[in-house]
Amino acid sequence: MFVVSSLVKNLFKKNQLRFLKTKMKLNFDPNLKGMKQLKREMFNLELNVPAIKTKKNVYVDLKKFLKNFIFDSVNLKKFQDLSPEDPLYSSHKYIILDPEKFQLEKLEPEIKQEILKFVQNDEKNNSDFVENLSIKLKYEDFKFDDVMRAIIPDEIINENVNVKGYSIIGHIAHFNLRDQVLEYKNIIGEVLLDKVNHIKTVVNKINEIDNTYRNFKFEILAGEKTTQVQCKENGCEFKFDFAHVYWNPRLGTEHERVVNLFNSDDVVYDVFAGVGPFSVPAVTNKKISACLSNDLNPHSYKYLLENFKNNNKSKTKLKELETRKMFLKRSKIPSLILPNENFIFDPSEFFSAFNLDGRDFIRTKLKYHLVEFLNYRQENEFNFNKAKFYALMNLPAMSVEFLDSFTNLYTPDEIEKINRALRVDLVENFRLHIYCYHFCKGDKTELEKIQERIRHEIFHESKLEIESKYVRKVAPNKDMYCTMFQIGFTSFFSNGEQNTKNKAVEHADLSRDIKVQKIE
Repeated sequence: MFVVSSLVKNLFKKNQLRFLKTKMKLNFDPNLKGMKQLKREMFNLELNVPAIKTKKNVYVDLKKFLKNFIFDSVNLKKFQDLSPEDPLYSSHKYIILDPEKFQLEKLEPEIKQEILKFVQNDEKNNSDFVENLSIKLKYEDFKFDDVMRAIIPDEIINENVNVKGYSIIGHIAHFNLRDQVLEYKNIIGEVLLDKVNHIKTVVNKINEIDNTYRNFKFEILAGEKTTQVQCKENGCEFKFDFAHVYWNPRLGTEHERVVNLFNSDDVVYDVFAGVGPFSVPAVTNKKISACLSNDLNPHSYKYLLENFKNNNKSKTKLKELETRKMFLKRSKIPSLILPNENFIFDPSEFFSAFNLDGRDFIRTKLKYHLVEFLNYRQENEFNFNKAKFYALMNLPAMSVEFLDSFTNLYTPDEIEKINRALRVDLVENFRLHIYCYHFCKGDKTELEKIQERIRHEIFHESKLEIESKYVRKVAPNKDMYCTMFQIGFTSFFSNGEQNTKNKAVEHADLSRDIKVQKIE
């Protein structure tokens, strides 16, 4: 057993950052620069690297000690066999070290002494402390980043044009290549297929997200033509056609953050639900009381339904849902406050999906469900301190424009019926927690303007408390935020002049064919 002294361990920690930043420069054939048709045979390279000969039964311990010096610049085995002619061939191996990181003359004396101690304990090894080993590398040995640095011209690399960044959605790798490297797009796709085993298709985005259906056009650079994918996020499996819906794996952490806020007594209205990254885990894992999910994109709507079913089809899940429904059927069902032929209220339905414009969803579905659910809980003497109601609005390019849908939500006649049916304290204290996602330039001034617009222009509540949370950087001067605040019936009952968008919905033909499906 090889034991490292605490002094040496501290030296390694002290130099950790230097080790991480240092990486061996690979001197490829200069003729590779600007290559657009992949010629793998041109990547052959011979390197001289330091190596230490070690016993097979202790090389794992030595590897841990030398982990900061290991040659990991390429996909090369860290332990190499000795030459068959070497007498120690069957009992020893080489540990390959990085020549940039491991320079004998620059090693701290304490580290050098520890290695010497180890080598000297090997009575069979009479070789030098460190040997100079020649290794031959092929295209297969290099990482994607190495190949890109060899191919992309230096003037483009010096502009910090990123060709290494991509998202993974199931078997698809998704690039958003800048104009400077578009002429290399096909070779970029081909190399990535070679280097990342589970990637079967490489695509590149060719336009901005379509604000109507929240998807974008892309071209397939390499690999299979199929865009039907399956992926996992937050304990749920999602299936969808990436060519027709919006999915961003970089939002997984934000999805998890929000879903973890929910408890079983909560109600969620997912206004722009997509294929269900908020809704499906909220119902499946957090077992919230009710979730109304909506998306205008018919493809998203289709997969939203499918993803809910697929994540709740096990015998255990089906039994849980049935038990919850049986329990609710024993509860008291009060008369509806606002009967509406286009909305059927059923407290035993934990999940319903809609294929509507976000404004229509708020003013024709959320509006009625919210009041009837409060009435149902009031009838059954529910403790309202235990539950929260959320409205999630994840359409960053346009969400703020939909916030006015919550004002003037009820007509004077409906307001009178609500006030008659619900307790005064319930109407006064109710709060809807709105999570509105939006883009913002990389400075606080614009963020403050958005908050002020929400506070003064949309809801006319000067004391409205608003908090904005940074989500991620979308572009060099474009950030994504989640702006959170709470509104109540004061906003819903607002008697101010209705804007034209609200009036259009008020007078819309609500008897039109609306795609709605409840999950059985």
